[in-house]
Amino acid sequence: MKRILAVLACIVTAVCADAAVAVNLRCEYLTSPLGIDNAHPLLSWQMKSNSRNAMQTAWQVMVASTPELLASDKPDLWDSGRREGSGIAVEYAGERLESFSRCYWKVRIWDEKGKASAWSRTAEWAMGAISAEDWAPARWISAKPDGLWCEEWQQRKAAEKAVEKLDWPLYNGMGMTIWDIAEMTKPAYDPSPLMWKDFEVKAEAVRAMLYVTGLGYYEAFINGERVGDQVLDPGWTYYNKHTSYEAFDVLPMLKSGKNAIGMMIGRGQYNPLSNDIWRLCKSEWVGQPKAIALLRIEYSDGSVSTVGTDGSWRTTGGPIIYDDTRLGEIYDARLKHEGWATADYDDSAWKPVAEVDWKTSLKFQCQPPVRCFEGLKPVKSLRRSPTETVYDMGRNLAGWARVKVKGKAGQRVLVEYCEIVNDTLLVPWLPEYRRNCARPADEYASFYDSQIRVRQQNGYILKGDSEGECFECHFSYKGFQYVRVTADADVEVLGVESIPVHSDLRSTGSFECSDPSINLLQRNSINSMLSNYMSIPTDCPHREKQGWTADAFIASEAAMYNFDMANFYSNWLRCLVDSESPDGSLPTVAPSTNYDINSSTTWPSALVRVAGDLYRHYSEARPSKDYLDCMKRFIFNSSRRTAKGNPYIINDVLGDWVSPYYDTLAFSMVPPEGTAYYGTATHAYCLSAIAEIARLAGDDAAADSLLLCAEDFRKGFNREFYNEESAAYRGTVPTPDYRQAASAVALEYGLVAEGQEERVREGLVADLKAHDYRIGTGFLGTPAIMNYLPLHDPETAFKVATQTEYPGFTYMLRDGSTTIWENWSGQDSRNHLPFVLISAYYYKFLAGIRAEEPGFASFTVAPTAVEHLDWVKAHHDSVYGRIASEWRRNGNHFTLTVTVPANTRCTVVLPSRNGDEVHHVGSGRYTFHSEL
Repeated sequence: MKRILAVLACIVTAVCADAAVAVNLRCEYLTSPLGIDNAHPLLSWQMKSNSRNAMQTAWQVMVASTPELLASDKPDLWDSGRREGSGIAVEYAGERLESFSRCYWKVRIWDEKGKASAWSRTAEWAMGAISAEDWAPARWISAKPDGLWCEEWQQRKAAEKAVEKLDWPLYNGMGMTIWDIAEMTKPAYDPSPLMWKDFEVKAEAVRAMLYVTGLGYYEAFINGERVGDQVLDPGWTYYNKHTSYEAFDVLPMLKSGKNAIGMMIGRGQYNPLSNDIWRLCKSEWVGQPKAIALLRIEYSDGSVSTVGTDGSWRTTGGPIIYDDTRLGEIYDARLKHEGWATADYDDSAWKPVAEVDWKTSLKFQCQPPVRCFEGLKPVKSLRRSPTETVYDMGRNLAGWARVKVKGKAGQRVLVEYCEIVNDTLLVPWLPEYRRNCARPADEYASFYDSQIRVRQQNGYILKGDSEGECFECHFSYKGFQYVRVTADADVEVLGVESIPVHSDLRSTGSFECSDPSINLLQRNSINSMLSNYMSIPTDCPHREKQGWTADAFIASEAAMYNFDMANFYSNWLRCLVDSESPDGSLPTVAPSTNYDINSSTTWPSALVRVAGDLYRHYSEARPSKDYLDCMKRFIFNSSRRTAKGNPYIINDVLGDWVSPYYDTLAFSMVPPEGTAYYGTATHAYCLSAIAEIARLAGDDAAADSLLLCAEDFRKGFNREFYNEESAAYRGTVPTPDYRQAASAVALEYGLVAEGQEERVREGLVADLKAHDYRIGTGFLGTPAIMNYLPLHDPETAFKVATQTEYPGFTYMLRDGSTTIWENWSGQDSRNHLPFVLISAYYYKFLAGIRAEEPGFASFTVAPTAVEHLDWVKAHHDSVYGRIASEWRRNGNHFTLTVTVPANTRCTVVLPSRNGDEVHHVGSGRYTFHSEL
């Protein structure tokens, strides 16, 4: 009998193992989100099956308002019924969803044999505030009336402008300490406000949700405990168009009887103090720090009570007496209000808040929050004096230092940050350009980096705790590897660690190979991505912290191979569209600070490019469709930015940014061939790309019209810029040398004249070989080369990708760098986004994983079997499941193992001495062999 039972158990296990089921249920790409405000949210899942060639042929979704109704197959919100198709994402199409309601759902699917699966596990999501009326119990509140604040703001700004010998008053490039900066403006800026209210909760509470935001940043507390673990929240948006809010389940934090809620508000990018060249303090949205919160409590009898921000709240200044995203912050621990967010706190010395009028659309923050991650201990330290110690934290990152000190009340500690400290005692490998840089004595080994005119810092004033005091930033982050702590005499520094801070992105990929240098570049690319994904894609974490649009689109594909970026980039595209000017132009940075508005086609083409990347990687078509009209206005406005009335030359700025020279460690910010060439090429590219998007949106008339314009413009482009004799493209400014970027961009964008592609490609390859495969391109030419050339000359592309001399990717590993640089010489920012594009090359070409249909519903695995590599191992978690490519060469023998997720198809291109072997396979794991 036991043997029979064992056999039956094996049979049942085998049957269950082969059975298909829907897994990884998500709503709007999130697991169990709490504040969805989309009336038709996107529901998605993956098909799990151990069978080869597994395909979903139909699906059914049930959604109910209670788990009991769902379990009994009586959904009161939506029963889709059986729907034919292999799609794994559908928009909710059931009953009207009520604000603040909960939704429970499950999926079943039918496989390739028509067999129905069991129902999936139950998933859920909660609705947030769908309409503006839902926020009615709450008001925006601030520390003082807006009129008074505006008057004081103007007085302070006028006083700053009167300061002599400062090009940009209160710019972080001044080199002043934060103590000096805070004291130079009289009267002093307001401290970060604390806001507080007590309230009653009945014993029968069964659900409590807090919907909250603050501008520019906030921290919320209930009964003395911090709500959530997010920092630098909410994410940066075009604040007066839309502001993000978060939703939290706070029932465990409440108690029967008297409770308290509190908020601490920082300036963030909403109210920046730095009068920098990028005009952040003159943004359209600038105003005093403010907050809005709605606490909604449900009881077992069905009743609901609310606690909203209004005039009954009380406020006072907090211990953060100065804060700015660039200039830093000062925390005076003597001013800390112990127990201020608890129910028994005495607020008699506080004053009422002011209700203020603020027009914005509140939207659920449907992307991963910014969080703190595990701290790093110093790898080296150097005590330069009894009061000054410099720490090497081991790698470049975004975040801040957590410092523990002990001393007397009123003593001060200054913490400074930089990427490279100019001190050969701490940095023996100090780059030559920094060794030779003439500096005043007081700047040598200083944390005022005059190379990029940045001083990053924060200050702390002790309260005199005998056990020691630990402090870190709240409303300002830094980009750094080195930390200098300068304390008053007799202050003891007990510990220092660096805290990485970035958007909490879910990893979706990995890559490694037999070349350690490539692995280091992949690691550095990951580090730079995480440092610069801070609710928006930024250019660098130390200097600007801005959403430069080209930086965002150049890095987007690499990011999407490595992380789940669907919500992140969708949110940022909304910021870009919100930044549109009345004439249809888009800015070079988003959210826009009115810097470089209506000056470029190339940079803001990010709207078209990133929307396309979202569709290719995630089958996410909503941004393409939703922003089609904006794209049309953008390209029409671009057509009006012509040079001297020539309709085939589009003026632009920046161009192939930071193109290098070959002879010295130098670079030209603006390419010598000019910038109009790149504006023109991008205009031509966008005409075709927007036509594809119009076709996707069902606007065939617009698609046809745009394609006609694209073809006409392509011909005009070639008349203006192509030299048939030399088979090369040139810019509007004559140059004696061949310009790689010009030809690479024309090739990659599909603009080359009929019958000339091979000649142009040969010219590009010849120039690369003539310069020993050293790249001569910047932000635009480099992605063009690394996308186009691997498909046509993989060996040359690989030599470019692994060049160890200047300018080259592997050159960036010199000096022990742990991040990717802004330019090839490393003279400027050493933690920048664009050149992380090399990571996409690793996935797409060395591992060979490339999407053929949206979301990788069908894809290719066509690895580049270059002689230099012995093995490659990579995976990418697509919306359908894990795709893996692993290959190894042993002499002439080549082995490739491919993993294909259920519900997808793969074309495997196996390199072979007799020509590529092509295999078409469905889901499963396969191993192929060939002789090279």
